[in-house]
Order: sequence, then structure tokens, then C-alpha cells
Amino acid sequence: MMIPTANWLSSGSASTEPPLILLHGFLGSKHEWQNLLPQLSQKLHRQCLAWDLPGHGQNQDSDCHFENMAAQFWHALDQAGIEKIHLLGYSLGARLALYLLSQTPERIDSCILESGSPGLGSELERKARRLHDEQLALQLENADLKDFLERWYQQPLFSGLHQLPEFSELLNRRFKENQGQTAGLARALRQAGTGIMPALWEQLPRLNKPVLLLVGANDQKFVLLAQRMLELNPSWQIKTLAGGHCPHLEAPHDWLQAVADFISHAVSKPLNRSR
Repeated sequence: MMIPTANWLSSGSASTEPPLILLHGFLGSKHEWQNLLPQLSQKLHRQCLAWDLPGHGQNQDSDCHFENMAAQFWHALDQAGIEKIHLLGYSLGARLALYLLSQTPERIDSCILESGSPGLGSELERKARRLHDEQLALQLENADLKDFLERWYQQPLFSGLHQLPEFSELLNRRFKENQGQTAGLARALRQAGTGIMPALWEQLPRLNKPVLLLVGANDQKFVLLAQRMLELNPSWQIKTLAGGHCPHLEAPHDWLQAVADFISHAVSKPLNRSR
């Protein structure tokens, strides 16, 4: 098994066990996970792979709609001979992971949604979010990237990141990774924002796969979203970690343990119910 493109980062040896695939958030890349992948593959005894979403990192695909991202994702795995996977997504990556689970559940053995959302339920909310994301896209196209990044990470949901000693390093990495990719990031806002993605709330009760909702205790918006999702599908689980919107960066040790425990349990006691 070989992942043939530059859009992937891999750790651990390929085996007959389904790998864990990790999807980053907006402004991130596959390197979001580079410090965690070796420990994950060791804990899980399976290969772990991280993917650059379209418009991010080294992925120059010009279409960031969910349908295209899903098709590109499965095509790359098909080329590598990978049929079944475990899936983990963060923020934008969590929304894509949930979309993949809703469309192709037979290929996903378990799914972890970190700071994820099923979308917006009302057209009024969706329209307001589209207008908001359009303004952000225009800023990306017309403003200095460093200024945009600094404003982006001033949002309250990222306040926990400011406490990290490596926060300046994170900002510098985001700047280096996203130079030359502002057009792709603007497309991602316009084509894959919460206001344009398919709302998946009605599908949640039918998704009978092991699912873990990972949230930071200080990220109250996403704590409440996770609780609402659990009400619609009580077979799912919630794990609350220290910190805010980015538990994998704010509480990496506990995050690693939560991911490893969940996948190990999903492997040993899978849900055997139809969709």
C-alpha cells in the first residue's frame, strides 16, 4: 500500500488493519498532526495518515465543495488500495468527516469529531454565515496574510492557544504554509463554510457507527453542539478535555489517550447495526 501524492503525511507501517486518517481544520495542513502521528501509530498499532484538504497545504485542487473533497479523498485511498478506515476530523475537517460518514458509512469503521458541527439548521443562519465568510474571503484576497492570521486567532474560541509557549511558532508555521495559498483558502471559505455545507442534523440518528465527539471544556459553543448531537444519537460518546477549540494542541496527552481508547474499543466491540 502506498499513498502516491504530496498531499499526505504518514506514520507507522502499512498493515492489514484499517488506518486512521486525520483531517485538519481551516488554515491548517497535514503538518497539524506531525508531532502526534508517531505516538498515535504506536498506541494504535496501525498506520496513521494526515491529508491536506483542498485549498490547504500542498493540495492545489481548485474545488472545495464537500462533494469534490469527498470524491478526491476516496479516489486517493482507492489508488492506495485502502478500503476501510478509521476517521478523525478537527473543525472544518470534522465537518468533512461527518459528511463522509453520512455518504459512505460502509467504508468508515469509526469516526472522531473534534470541535465539529453538523451545519446550520435555518436558512437565516446559513445566509448570515455565508455573508460573514464572504467578508473573510475578501480579507484573505486583499489583506496581508500575517494580519489576517493575527486577527483570526484573536477570536475567543482560540484564547487557549495564546497560553501555549509554542503559540508564536504556530502562527509562523501557519504563515509559511499558507503563503501562495490565499486563493485556495478564500475558496474554502466560500465553498466549504458552515453556511454552504449540507446541514446534516437530520441524518445523525441514522449514523450507526461508533462516533466520539471530542470537545474542549472551555469551548461552550461546541460543548452544547456535541450535547445536541448526542441527544439525536445516544449511541455516540462525548469526551471533554481541558482547553478550548483545539484539544489536540491544548491537551495533547489527554487527546492521544482519548483517541487511542476510543478506537481500541471500537475495534474490539464494533457496532453491528445497519445504517
